[in-house]
Amino acid sequence: MKKKFVIIILFLIVCAGWYGLHEYYRTNAQTSDLKPDIKISAIDLYNSFTTDETHADSVYLNKLIQITGKVTEIKKDSAKVSLLIDGGNGMFGVNCLLQNRSDGEEMGKIKKDTKITIKGICNGMNMDVSLTRCVIVPTDKK
Repeated sequence: MKKKFVIIILFLIVCAGWYGLHEYYRTNAQTSDLKPDIKISAIDLYNSFTTDETHADSVYLNKLIQITGKVTEIKKDSAKVSLLIDGGNGMFGVNCLLQNRSDGEEMGKIKKDTKITIKGICNGMNMDVSLTRCVIVPTDKK
């Protein structure tokens, strides 16, 4: 009886260890493969947060949002690319951190004042509305 108990405990420990490693090394699904929960203009999204942030959090937070708007700023470094989409007030907007630095062909088309459609996960507002894991939606998939 004691031997069975020890074997069961060891089996459970091995299963828990496997599950823990599996979760630790799990990657997020590519945002480009997912259907957006909400489609909205960047100006409307920004206005929702500036009007009533608590309500906007309940609607948009941690959801996959597809926005359309005008690029006002492009920030690139060796690890990431971030785009600021016009929020309608001139200074702030929607900050989109791209999921892959190597969006090659699409990144080459992006210029300041270009209209663009992006999908990303909404993380709330901190001066700008923040979207992470963003991907550029090709014009033929809008």
